[in-house]
Parts: sequence; C-alpha cells; structure tokens
Amino acid sequence: MSEKETNIITKESAELDQKKIDDMILIDDEQKVIMRQALKFQVIPYFPINKKFIKSYILNDNEYPSTEGKISQAATEMKSRLGNLINMNYDHVVQLMDYEIAVTELDDLKDELDILKSVNAETFEGPPLADTVDGRKIRRQEITIKKKDLDLQMRRYRLAGAKNGANQAYREFLNWKETIEEYIEEVKKADPTVTTLEDLDFDAVRCAEMEVKVKRWKEAQTRGQELTPSQKVFTEE
Repeated sequence: MSEKETNIITKESAELDQKKIDDMILIDDEQKVIMRQALKFQVIPYFPINKKFIKSYILNDNEYPSTEGKISQAATEMKSRLGNLINMNYDHVVQLMDYEIAVTELDDLKDELDILKSVNAETFEGPPLADTVDGRKIRRQEITIKKKDLDLQMRRYRLAGAKNGANQAYREFLNWKETIEEYIEEVKKADPTVTTLEDLDFDAVRCAEMEVKVKRWKEAQTRGQELTPSQKVFTEE
C-alpha cells in the first residue's frame, strides 16, 4: 500500500472519529472540543513490526544461529498473520450481512409504526392517543426504531474502520513474507545447490541450531554466567 493510500485511510478514520465525537451525549460541548483537538494525532502512524525489528530482535543470531532457522520461524509468524487476515475478512463479511439484515428489520419497524399511526388516527372523540394502549405501543415503537438506528450507526462505524485495521495487519504479514524471501536469497547465495525450499532440511537445521546453543551455554557457564534451569539440563554431562 502506498503512502498516499495510507494517508487517505488515516484521513477517513479521523473524519469517522469526528462524527463519533459529534454524536456523543455523555460529554458536554467543551469536552468535545478537547477530544476533537486530539484527532490531530491521528496522523501518527501505527507502529507495525518492520523488517529491521524482525531481523535485529525477533530473529536474532543468539536465538536463531542459522539462516534456515530464521526462515522456519519467520514462516511460522507469517502463517499466523495470514490466518488472522483471513479470519478478519470472514468476520467482516458476516458483520456486513448482519448489517444488511438489521437494515431490513429497521424498515419493517418503520412500516409497522406507519400502520399503527394510520389505524389510530385521532378522528374520534376520546382521550389523547398518547394516553391509550395503542398510543403507548406507538411510543415504544418509536423508541425501538431510534435504538435500532443508533445500533446501525455504530455498526457503520465499525465496518468503516475495518479496512484500516486490515491494512495494518497486512503490512505486518508482508514484512514477515519479505523477510523469508530475503533470507532464502541469502541461503541460495551461500549454497548454490539450494534452488528451492525442498532443498532445505529444516529438521537437521533445528538440531544443528540446538547444538550451537548448547555450546554457547556451556561457554557461558564456564565464564561463571548463571543459566536457567532448562539450559542447565542441556549442559550437564
């Protein structure tokens, strides 16, 4: 996603929050002014896990001594993000369907209200409609419609914000994917016999990485460094 597209989504998100603030009834107008002022900070970008952070801190050499080990872990992380995106999209589709159903339900409520009002038109002598059973039915129906309409409004807010959340999640997924691709190129350069993923023996790599870690733990123990209980298990002769 380009920077221009990101800015558009950020602007749309700020406009949406502006509408939410305008519709609030729990706070007064002065408080709303303060909240609107805070919207200027919407331009501060979301802090995703970028490739530099992934390589320097998550897939560090101490935890993953080999490039193949880094590829394996990165693939696990990427699959997790991919699954999250798929589930996010599924939830969004279901929410869209629920929204469409709710819209038709609201239309039905409005039609029912129109019928109630037309049937109980005050064309006769008697108590005011508001004091009758049918009058109270009409009032309840009007409140129900307002409640339903407010619910739909909040659903629209959530649906509109889903795109922004999906794009943020996609950026993290993409960073893990590109990290895998970059590490694979490193392996290919170091070993020309590696041309596909099938050429990598991940089981052997995992064992080799553990041997390197155990060697490091023993060296650290020799220097007097305190090891964790799990590390001591592997360093005992």
